[in-house]
Amino acid sequence: MHAFIHSPIIRDIFICISLLTRLPVQLDERAYEHRSAAGWAFPLVGVVVGTASALIGILCMILGFGPNISAGCVVMTSLIITGAMHADGLADCADGFWGGWTIERRLAIMKDSHIGAYGVIALILIIGLQWQIIAALMQAEIAFIALISAAVLSRAPLPLIMVRIPNARGAGLSHQTAMSDQNAAYGALVLAAIVALIMMGIPGAWVIGCAAGLAVAATALARWKIGGHTGDTLGATQMLGETFTLLAALQFLA
Repeated sequence: MHAFIHSPIIRDIFICISLLTRLPVQLDERAYEHRSAAGWAFPLVGVVVGTASALIGILCMILGFGPNISAGCVVMTSLIITGAMHADGLADCADGFWGGWTIERRLAIMKDSHIGAYGVIALILIIGLQWQIIAALMQAEIAFIALISAAVLSRAPLPLIMVRIPNARGAGLSHQTAMSDQNAAYGALVLAAIVALIMMGIPGAWVIGCAAGLAVAATALARWKIGGHTGDTLGATQMLGETFTLLAALQFLA
């Protein structure tokens, strides 16, 4: 039985959770008619994913596994909750951007379900880097706030990218679920900034700036390589943004 939620706020949160995670959220089909204005809740999905991952890390530390194994469990938890969809997007972008010579060829490679050498290398580097950064954050005892902040800030720009940057295919999941409400997209940025500043304090402003810079750079690269965004580029932007934000947190908060 699919629930129809009358509260717009709860409805929007559940829509975003269903789009960005593999958590078993069941909604009436009528709820998805409002998805264009639900983008403001993207950062709240980050709160859910970041908190769950951080709590697993804390539990592992309490059980005496140490920062390295605990950090690995954090990364694994995040990948399980999201169904590794962002990691998949990163791998597809790495294969397509550097495996094709034309926009058409790059898009074709990105759509291929097989993974190539560039994709494998990208995943090893990014996941390995996240693992090491999180271990260092745990040693510095700031992993909880850093993980939540990074999960929030890395998802906040995605609705605005969908609003302002054309879809490179004109089809696909990101086209079907596109967030077209500009106010909601800017609301996501404001909400993310508020959450991050509450979590990290004034030094968090530097982390927010780094997250914003990465999102701009990743989007510019996507426009250069394929002329717009796709679901894969959104996933890659999230993965890169989260990694870079964690690194910035280690630099400015530790």
